[in-house]
Amino acid sequence: MTRSKPSITGTTHTLPFDKLSPRDSERLRAQQREAQRQAEHLFQTLLHQTFGAIVASLSSRAILVIRSKLGSKPAPPKS
Repeated sequence: MTRSKPSITGTTHTLPFDKLSPRDSERLRAQQREAQRQAEHLFQTLLHQTFGAIVASLSSRAILVIRSKLGSKPAPPKS
């Protein structure tokens, strides 16, 4: 089955935000906030999956370098 594309009207359609009830306006804002939250979570997850091991490795190396320059000993392992 072949789907046809919707026709392009070539006109601008403004959304009637000023005509929304306060309840509908708040519901729309809540949906937008949730969509933003989900997008941010996805982005953070992708960053962690992509760069997490690199950052952890660089962080541990930086801590070792700082400790060696300060002459401090590593903390004993937690039991």
